[in-house]
Amino acid sequence: MSEYTDSVERYTEGLEFISTGPCPGCDVCRSDYGYDTQEAFDEAYENGDICAEPHFSWGGCDLCGSRLGGDFEEWHARDKESGELIHGPRACVDCVAYLANGDEPELWGE
Repeated sequence: MSEYTDSVERYTEGLEFISTGPCPGCDVCRSDYGYDTQEAFDEAYENGDICAEPHFSWGGCDLCGSRLGGDFEEWHARDKESGELIHGPRACVDCVAYLANGDEPELWGE
């Protein structure tokens, strides 16, 4: 394991099924994308009308702990104990690539 994967493991402890982008069934996403009902949002998502839109922030990454500013996507996971859906605002591009393909960043530091 690398310093990066150790950090991801530490920051995501207790979470499972971590993914990035909008999530059907998420009330925060529904509201953020401007839909009045969950059904309308879920239908738009299924039709491909909802897509991930990265945003710039200096806030740092929720998943790996990097404090660098950059482009971020929202992320979702389930709490292992409660089963609750967790919505997070910032997954960095390194974490997006890691979750999608298992690609670790060449240069990384908290």
